[in-house]
Amino acid sequence: MLTIHEQVDVKTPIAEAFAYVADLRNLPQWNPSSQRAELLGDELIGVGDRFAVDVLFRSRTTAWVYEIVECERPSRIVLRGACGRRSAIDEIELRTIEHGTRIDYRATFSPPPWLWPLQIFVRPAVRRLGRDVAAGLRSRLGDASPASEPVEDA
Repeated sequence: MLTIHEQVDVKTPIAEAFAYVADLRNLPQWNPSSQRAELLGDELIGVGDRFAVDVLFRSRTTAWVYEIVECERPSRIVLRGACGRRSAIDEIELRTIEHGTRIDYRATFSPPPWLWPLQIFVRPAVRRLGRDVAAGLRSRLGDASPASEPVEDA
């Protein structure tokens, strides 16, 4: 498994920040690997909503489908993504801080078993993507901290 884990402090109030990150149609604005994101179905943005997302990673674009599997407005959203035998879980938690909102973003990617030995070669690109995602959120929602750092997982 490969994991991105970033904490970002933004100036945007929690309700607005939640609305922004929960609507994956905004994903290409803050996640540089997302080329296109489209809501599949009615415009509700809640559990069961699905999105078609074109993801660019290492010069290759793949079509993913993400579904909202948990939605606790305005503090938590969990999405499950699938692309063939690959899967991902994105967990986004938000909480109010003194000058805005802290966004805790974790994305866990599960490649098919035959690719497990090759994960070591993509880890640097995944780390870079995590930094780029954090920078995108700060850029779109307003940086509220002097430096947002990746979270070290044990």
